[in-house]
Amino acid sequence: MKNIVTEAKKNYLKLSKPRSCNLSFYVNYWVKETNLRNYVSKKIQKISPGSDFKNNNDLSSAVKEYFSILSIDEMNYLHREIMSVFPYSKRVQTAEKNKSLFHRLEKSFIKLTLARNKLAIDQGYSNYVDLIVNHDKLPKNSYQKFIKKIDLVISLINNKLPKSANFPNWFYSSLNIPCFICQMPFPDLKRQEIIKLTEEKYSILKKFKNKISIFFGDNAQTTYHKETNTFKIMLLKDTNKRHRIIDFIHELGHIIYWLESFKNNKNPLELGRYKAEKFAVEVEVKILEEIFPSVLESKFGDILLMFWRILFEIHIYENPKKSSPKLYSQLFNRCFLEAHQTNNWLYLVDERIVSKPLSSLSQTIAYFEALFNNYVKNSK
Repeated sequence: MKNIVTEAKKNYLKLSKPRSCNLSFYVNYWVKETNLRNYVSKKIQKISPGSDFKNNNDLSSAVKEYFSILSIDEMNYLHREIMSVFPYSKRVQTAEKNKSLFHRLEKSFIKLTLARNKLAIDQGYSNYVDLIVNHDKLPKNSYQKFIKKIDLVISLINNKLPKSANFPNWFYSSLNIPCFICQMPFPDLKRQEIIKLTEEKYSILKKFKNKISIFFGDNAQTTYHKETNTFKIMLLKDTNKRHRIIDFIHELGHIIYWLESFKNNKNPLELGRYKAEKFAVEVEVKILEEIFPSVLESKFGDILLMFWRILFEIHIYENPKKSSPKLYSQLFNRCFLEAHQTNNWLYLVDERIVSKPLSSLSQTIAYFEALFNNYVKNSK
């Protein structure tokens, strides 16, 4: 511990100004971040396709079985072929050709959900959803409010979705992910313009904007680097400029959250994922609502997709043996009121649902609360 403190103090003196926090807090953060990183590296058992699975527990066996049928690379390729290729008739052909594969995967998928529930129960939780709620420090009342009031938000934002006569007739089909952001007009914006507009609303950003760097990768996320007191925003490399702009605004919200936390001597690592997502979502919605309202309306479609996926994941971990293809379609129709799907098997080739279930639970409920507070309350 003494060596860690000494290292932190020496590093603080090397930091270029402005510094985001004082020496005492910086040392405290450094120690806790180092200890947390060391703890995680020792405790986490990595479960990935192709690993040896030396601990032959239910979850590792279920993961191994699933990816022996369809590897992650094959899964992502098949997902693109079914959801993205043109003409649309090719998607239909690919889906038909893989029907037997879907039936095989469905059996393994049920084993995955049961194994994750067992993992959660063994740790003292009621099911896997309960484990994630606690891990993210998601308030139980916020979760229950989402379950009880979600249809109010769904109905309201369906009425605000952009309307166009140019949407293809398969826009809401089971072989397409409806994206209003890509369909509707979009402002021509540069990242520096977005930073300027955001700092007008959140002045703390202005002081530290030169400590932000941007690069592209497989996720949209923000990381704080204690060694340099800087922030790095990663934007998705495999998406278009429109989605990157919206993601960028959201990630700026995370940076503002970190800066405000440091300013108030609060460690973001101890506050939990939910608080971070709630703050970032509120920044994003505020910027879009005040400056780019048409973009926010297009974003509503993406939020409905998040509701769909999370509602599905909650349902399957509460009842893993329910008819999932039918359920997946029913929940899509619940979120997109103009849709009439019947059986949708494509959750079986969605890497997020298969490999990272409920990873967006906190963010989804943060969007729900922001929209509930902004629109449902104000409509009464």
